[in-house]
Amino acid sequence: MKKYSAEVVEICENGDAILQFSDEMIEDLGWKPGDVLSITMVDGAVHLKNITKEEKTMVKKRNKIVLYEQAPYIQGYNSAIAKEEFYNPYGDIENAEADAEDYARGYENGLEVK
Repeated sequence: MKKYSAEVVEICENGDAILQFSDEMIEDLGWKPGDVLSITMVDGAVHLKNITKEEKTMVKKRNKIVLYEQAPYIQGYNSAIAKEEFYNPYGDIENAEADAEDYARGYENGLEVK
């Protein structure tokens, strides 16, 4: 595993740090603007992982549904009430069959509301 270093541009009042990554690092790792990174500390070193494909958010149209921010049933229900086309964000997530069913049930029940 190749190691990289980054420049600390700023330390924020809340303790967060703003880092500047080298173009070489970004290119080598295949990162793109908008990628979501997971940050962990291991033995004093910062470990970054691109979790864009694994991220727990999905974008549909202009609405961002944050998975598990609300119960799947409520998300489906609210989507139907808003007259959005059916799209089940849990359908493609491994081991989330029960959540996908809850979302679909909520959507169906929301369609029944007049």
